[in-house]
Amino acid sequence: MRPRALLGGGGLAGAVIVGGSILGTGCSPVDTVKPYRELAAKVDKTAVSTWPMFPVALDDVYRVVASAGGKSVEVQRTGGGLWEPGTGAAPAAGSLMSAAGQHLIPMPAYRRLDVDPASDPGFGFAGSDVALTVETQTAQRFTIHFGGPNPTGGGYYVRRDGDPFVYVVVDQVFDEVRSLVAGTEIVRPDDPRVQKVLADDAKSEDPEEVTNPWLGQVLASSH
Repeated sequence: MRPRALLGGGGLAGAVIVGGSILGTGCSPVDTVKPYRELAAKVDKTAVSTWPMFPVALDDVYRVVASAGGKSVEVQRTGGGLWEPGTGAAPAAGSLMSAAGQHLIPMPAYRRLDVDPASDPGFGFAGSDVALTVETQTAQRFTIHFGGPNPTGGGYYVRRDGDPFVYVVVDQVFDEVRSLVAGTEIVRPDDPRVQKVLADDAKSEDPEEVTNPWLGQVLASSH
């Protein structure tokens, strides 16, 4: 079973991060990117933030288009905030998108590299056609292209059209995009390094605080 966020004291369903601010439906917005910032600080002492790959409010999204293996599928967001399969998508695409939640929008990246994506074939962009596009109600389009896996096991390289940087997102984001295209959930075997990090963390974790297990896979990475 794929690890999910365990929330102490309340849910995060109504919160969206836009340009570093928090939009929420409740009276007390939850800072959902705090764990990412803390994680980044552990991995890289110079890191002070995370970067949303899709800097848009969820309510402004009209549809997403996921592509992989020469196939593209659309998933549309209704006025009521639900996701429904569109062109080329399997019936399960709506529920898969709903389950992915903020992993895909705003899609926080935990590392940013000031390098040209085309400068090093090791990033894997030339050999990958996995991509995710978000289109807003006002016809704004943002497209993320996935490259190859980080060699230390810390996630996947991504680049955004019109953005000069290369970013790194965790494995689950990559799997969820491929799941949308396949129409079924893609789950990889548990990484023993991740399980060790989670076990060590659990020994000192305050049970009243938020714990986000799937972020643990990044802790062993230096890239």
